[in-house]
Amino acid sequence: MTFCAYAHTSIGINRMFAIITAEHRHMRFLTSRPTTACLILLSWVISGVTYIVPLLSLYGEDFGYSKRTLKCSFSSHGSAVYVIAFKIIYAVLPFVTVLLCYLIILSLILKSKRRMFYSMRVNVIIPERSIQPVELVRQTRKKKAEIRVTTVAFVSWLVLMLCFVPSGVHGLFFQSMTGLQTKLGQSLTILLWFGCAINPILYAFLNTYKIKRTTGKGWCIQHVCVPAMNRKRRGTAISMQLDTFCTDHDAGRKHIETAM
Repeated sequence: MTFCAYAHTSIGINRMFAIITAEHRHMRFLTSRPTTACLILLSWVISGVTYIVPLLSLYGEDFGYSKRTLKCSFSSHGSAVYVIAFKIIYAVLPFVTVLLCYLIILSLILKSKRRMFYSMRVNVIIPERSIQPVELVRQTRKKKAEIRVTTVAFVSWLVLMLCFVPSGVHGLFFQSMTGLQTKLGQSLTILLWFGCAINPILYAFLNTYKIKRTTGKGWCIQHVCVPAMNRKRRGTAISMQLDTFCTDHDAGRKHIETAM
């Protein structure tokens, strides 16, 4: 569970870096392979450091199956400081980090949309000060792709939190063995592990669905919209040629009548 939480933390940080890099190309190192590898490695390191103290029975801490919580947990406590630090690292730190990352992403997306709307207005009002159409299309496509991937990551994290928070809240209020063994407590524990098990499948499914949807839109634009626009342009060009021919023909006829 700790690794799952910090894996989502790494994904949230990576998505935040990707949104920042979409506008600031000089900061591409934030989404480079070494940076991504460090984030993934860090999630494993933090998870290992969290449990290495009780596994090695350091400072009087011991880790094993707890009859009170009906799962692997602390079987003995020796340091209150470590228990508090464990709870912060286990639940508070990843939740707060991911929440801050997605709030920053949301603010960056809203700011980008306002900037894009202003650029479109500048394109209409002051053409000579506008952004080149090719560059604008490239930026728009890249931002949409990053937003799509970020949306999938956020939905996956939200589902995990919806499965994790009820069990955590129930454990805080009902810490006795009787309270944790009720049908509600057991159901929430099953919900927690169900969320951990289904999360990677949900992430893969949403990614596949988004890709197919985007591919379908691209096929529609390429095979339906673009040919229709080309036909319309050809029709407009033919109409303009006919109008020019008729105008020239009328002008020539009037010139001949005047000469006669």
